[in-house]
Amino acid sequence: LVLRPTADEVRSALLVDSVAGIQPLDETRRADVPEGLGPDVAPFARGLFAHEDELFVLVDPDRVLHSPPMRQFEDPAAAV
Repeated sequence: LVLRPTADEVRSALLVDSVAGIQPLDETRRADVPEGLGPDVAPFARGLFAHEDELFVLVDPDRVLHSPPMRQFEDPAAAV
């Protein structure tokens, strides 16, 4: 799965075992991130989405790719 932040040319890839499907998201079915969401996930979540009796955490690619753990892999020479 390839991600690219909206304001950046840096692309990153996430290794996934499989893709179960691709679904369009209806923003009216998105819920805010609950306070009880784990601290390892909450900073990267955009919200929750209900689909066929299941809840999915919507991960914000910009938040993931701009996080300090990901930025540590940038080439300092390219950031000029």
